[in-house]
Amino acid sequence: MFTRTRVAAASGTHATFETHVLGSDGQPVGEPERSTSTWIELMEHATFPVDRTTIEDISLRTPAGTFDAWLYTVEGPKPGIVTRFYFAKEHPGAPVQYEQIVDRKVVFKVVMISAS
Repeated sequence: MFTRTRVAAASGTHATFETHVLGSDGQPVGEPERSTSTWIELMEHATFPVDRTTIEDISLRTPAGTFDAWLYTVEGPKPGIVTRFYFAKEHPGAPVQYEQIVDRKVVFKVVMISAS
């Protein structure tokens, strides 16, 4: 299954997101879901426990381009679970890719396909 999320509106304090489920043809199915978060709430999403997190400088290729990035690898919260967040140095905000690995298998992955 694929979803497309975009920033529908933003202010100095909030951002509103619109998420569409996409069919196998890449076209939206049904109506989009909208959600609003404060910038503080969004910032808290990128707060990781220091004792379980490593940070590396990497280069990452995605459909949206190639980025110099920071890779945050977070171990846990349970044994066998690893989550990786790839933050582009030149594009502040959400990671350009993130994935969760359980017992060495990727079980969830999000990749930015466009930066527009």
